[in-house]
Amino acid sequence: ILALLIEQKKSIIVSGSHGKTTTSTYITTLFSYANRNPTAIIGGIVPLYKKNYNFGNSEFLIAEADESDGSLVKFNSNIGVITNLELEHVDHYQDLEDLIKTIKKFAHKCEYLISNFDCENIKHSIENTKWFSIKKIHNVDFALIPKKSNGYEIIAEYYEQEKFIDIIKIPVPGIHNLSNAVAAIAACRVAGILFKDIKKGINNLQLPGRRFEYKGLWKNRLIVEDYAHHPSEINAAISIASTIINTKHNISNISPKRLVTIFQPHRYSRTEKFQKEFAESLSKSDLVF
Repeated sequence: ILALLIEQKKSIIVSGSHGKTTTSTYITTLFSYANRNPTAIIGGIVPLYKKNYNFGNSEFLIAEADESDGSLVKFNSNIGVITNLELEHVDHYQDLEDLIKTIKKFAHKCEYLISNFDCENIKHSIENTKWFSIKKIHNVDFALIPKKSNGYEIIAEYYEQEKFIDIIKIPVPGIHNLSNAVAAIAACRVAGILFKDIKKGINNLQLPGRRFEYKGLWKNRLIVEDYAHHPSEINAAISIASTIINTKHNISNISPKRLVTIFQPHRYSRTEKFQKEFAESLSKSDLVF
C-alpha cells in the first residue's frame, strides 16, 4: 500500500538503520514551516501534527522506508535518504552484507540519493549522488559542523558545496540528532526549498514521540522515554543523558546527578545477537534495571 501511495506523488523516502523516524519528522516539519504542506507517513508521533501522518495538499509525500522486512525494495522514490547502515533486524538478515544488498536495491530505485558521508558502511558500498556530514566539509554537499553542544541544543556551522552559509541552532540535544538534521536539510534543499525558508522551521524542530521524550518529574527525578532497541541507539540516548548531567543544561529545572536506565529488551534474536554490545552500552549507566 505504501508503495502505491509513493507512486501518486513526488516522494522523499528515508531509510537506514537508525534515525529514520526522526529524520522524516524533521523533513515533514521543515516542509510545513516552508508552507509546503506535505503528505506524511511516519513511524512515530510527529509533534507538529500530534499524530504519525498528514494529508497534505502539496505535490510531495514524505515517508520512512523500514528495512526490517526488506519491503523497501518496492519503493520508487524521487529522493531517497540513507541515514546510516549497521547490522540490524537479525531475524531477517543473515549479516551486514545481506542488509547492504537490500539497501543497494532501494538506492538504485531512487532518482536522487542523499547519504551519510560519515558512515563507512555506506561510503564503501553505495553509489551516491549527494553526501551529508557532521564531520567533514570537503567533498561533501551538505555539512553541519558542531561548535557547541549542551543538554538542550547544538550550535553548528552549515555549509553547502564546501561554502559557509550560516550558523544554525538545532534545538535538540545529541550529536546523532545533528546528523538527522543535516540529512533533513539536504532533502529539503534537493526538493527545491530555499534555505531561508528552511531556516524558519529549524527553531521548531522537535523529536518524534519516544525519541528521548521528556515525560516529566517523579520524586525529583527526570523521566525520559526512548525507543532505543539497538546498542548503538542506547549509546546515543545515554550520551544525551550524560551531556545533560555533565553540562547542567537540560530540559528540566533540576540538575540530575546520576543516570538510571530501565531496559526492556526487544526481540529475542536481537538480544541474543548483540548481548555483549548491549552489556557494554548499558554499563555506561550508573544503575541498570
